[in-house]
Amino acid sequence: MLREKLGKKALPYSFLRSSLLYRICKRYVDAYDNNNNGNIHSNGELYFLRKYINRSRLIFDVGANVGEWAEMALALNSAIDLHCFEPSSTSFSTLSKKSLAGNVTLNNFGLSSEVEDKSLFIFDDNSPLNSLWKRSGLKSYGLSTPCREEKVKLETLDNYCVAHKIEQIDVLKIDVEGHELEVLKGAKNLLSLEKINFIQFEYGGTYIDSKTFLKDVFEYFNEFNYSFYKIYPNKLFLINSYDVRFENFQYQNWAIIRKGIE
Repeated sequence: MLREKLGKKALPYSFLRSSLLYRICKRYVDAYDNNNNGNIHSNGELYFLRKYINRSRLIFDVGANVGEWAEMALALNSAIDLHCFEPSSTSFSTLSKKSLAGNVTLNNFGLSSEVEDKSLFIFDDNSPLNSLWKRSGLKSYGLSTPCREEKVKLETLDNYCVAHKIEQIDVLKIDVEGHELEVLKGAKNLLSLEKINFIQFEYGGTYIDSKTFLKDVFEYFNEFNYSFYKIYPNKLFLINSYDVRFENFQYQNWAIIRKGIE
């Protein structure tokens, strides 16, 4: 048996050097681990929404870009109250022109751990890669460095909810290109009071630029009553504790769910 022969031994460098085999294996591993799939309809984001949206009234889309995720949420449940946050002026302009049916609040600012003005690094108009962190080393992906900067305003989730008299968030989706932990830090009071039920956040190569680890997110939640799940196309896999093998900086989505509501 191949498994018995290989065991846990490392293959020698000279073993079957094939770039084609490498690419096939890489695609298989990505599919197996549900990494590097940006299609929200097949990577588990749609599954996550379908699972919880009918139990939800108030939904926050942090990093709304041009509204693809927002449109999907409203298509599943048009009765929700949806708050979208998008700091980029061009992306927000495109978002605001969408015919989003339902009770939707659009905010032309981002969320963070503190109130401040910060540079947003722009790859292109409406690009989902625009980030509060200057990214580099992306030439192998056909991407150059960001072409310009835009000063944007940032608020905290705690402050926003106080100002708008919001006491409970059902679903909090965060896709902010490496700034996810800072958004969560700005929701410390809400998390302490268990006022957020379901959180979906992105992890990937952007964490290199923000000098953040997935481990940092796990450790931040040590003081809160929440559980971590890896999102797959048709399931949520419970993760009881952090493992260094998770730290691969490959694009993926995670869920954080208030204990007792699963």
